[in-house]
Amino acid sequence: MSYQQVYERCKKLPISIKRTIIKDIVSDISGLHIKWCRAGMNEKNLRGLYLNPEDVKSTKFRNSNKEGGPVIVTERSLNRCWERLVYVKELMHVFDTDDQLTKTGENFEDITSTFGGDVYTDPEDRSPVVNAEFIALPMALGLLCPKIHLDEFRKERIAGTIPDNDIATAFRIPEQYVPAIMNPSFDATILSILKQ
Repeated sequence: MSYQQVYERCKKLPISIKRTIIKDIVSDISGLHIKWCRAGMNEKNLRGLYLNPEDVKSTKFRNSNKEGGPVIVTERSLNRCWERLVYVKELMHVFDTDDQLTKTGENFEDITSTFGGDVYTDPEDRSPVVNAEFIALPMALGLLCPKIHLDEFRKERIAGTIPDNDIATAFRIPEQYVPAIMNPSFDATILSILKQ
């Protein structure tokens, strides 16, 4: 199972891919039965969680997936675009290696302290768990914003014929991520992920 397999299938889909379609592709490739639920969390600090099957058994979400697969939890107050992005970002943790999974309170503290402080630390200095968090967002954006559509929007944006809000609306993502996905370095990031 690999991100590349999911990426290859998603890049052929039309713009505004439904998150359930992405989940179905991931489930098909991984063989995992993935469930989703909303919960009240502190939106400023935590918008979503990925609970691997072992975590699901020991939490209040244990009845959320009786088939034994992972559960994705999103903050219930998120708007549609945020919820969609957070959902797919958390879904990307299906691809985490064993050392990248958040299994302990220490792992969780490592993540929250990193994002509360200097997020621009050298990747070599980050734990595998924190690196998994950093890479999950571009992975999600790579699926939600297929390159064929990105390239079209980049041309229009350079020509000044489309505002960022229209691009965000077309992809159904938060507008704040449009400059990142429009940057050619985003393609290099995705290529790097695909090579892993």
